Amino acid sequence: YELLDPLSRTELTAALKVVNSLQAAAEKAHPDLAARRAALGAKKLDWVDRIADERSLFVALWDAGYLGQDLPIGAAADIRGVDNKGNDAATVRVSLDGAAEKGFSFVRNEVGRWCFAGLSATLQREGTRRLEAELRAWPTPAP
Repeated sequence: YELLDPLSRTELTAALKVVNSLQAAAEKAHPDLAARRAALGAKKLDWVDRIADERSLFVALWDAGYLGQDLPIGAAADIRGVDNKGNDAATVRVSLDGAAEKGFSFVRNEVGRWCFAGLSATLQREGTRRLEAELRAWPTPAP
């Protein structure tokens, strides 16, 4: 989480707003905690009830397997090279588990620290958009 670029963090903030709305809808539909967790679990969203901030959302998305393709932590990596793009951007070429090379983009943040820049689209797709679809599909309780 600490090494995400500002755009990825913005996507996490947007996804957190959707999570908060989903949490509120789930609580309204199921005021009882056990019933709420059961309803979320039935949709494979049991992790939603435990989200408090962007960091916990990132961890939950990682644990659920939504980020693994774009952020393959744990794979055996062989760094093949670094392509610098000026002083503020670079691509690290890596072979993961002996497969073909894959490039990972990095940019410098506002304090000059290198940050991983490859997750913003994935966070939007797997975080914000997926959760928005779940929120739209959430049953509305009768008045």
